[in-house]
Amino acid sequence: MRQLKQTSIPVTSGAKPKGASTIITTENVQRALEPLRKGFQADGADLAVQSADDSKVTVRLVLTEAACMDCIVNTGVLSVILEDVLRREFPDMKTFMLEDPRER
Repeated sequence: MRQLKQTSIPVTSGAKPKGASTIITTENVQRALEPLRKGFQADGADLAVQSADDSKVTVRLVLTEAACMDCIVNTGVLSVILEDVLRREFPDMKTFMLEDPRER
């Protein structure tokens, strides 16, 4: 039986040069969160960028009346996930805040 050689193909589409940073704007943060939004929308929720500048990014979890509260991860886990996604795109981001209406 012939053995196949495994190779890895580097993904370069849309990649930034090492050390490059995207400018932190509301539009760029929204674009970075876009891949996650469909999952939230399927559960009756969404992510909205409240503010974004060099020092702080604030994202709000938006819940509709039809939102599946058991489907959306708790605030602590959600905050870690969103911050990780944003730090990969914006390594110079100083502070991340999540506004979660479930925490009121």
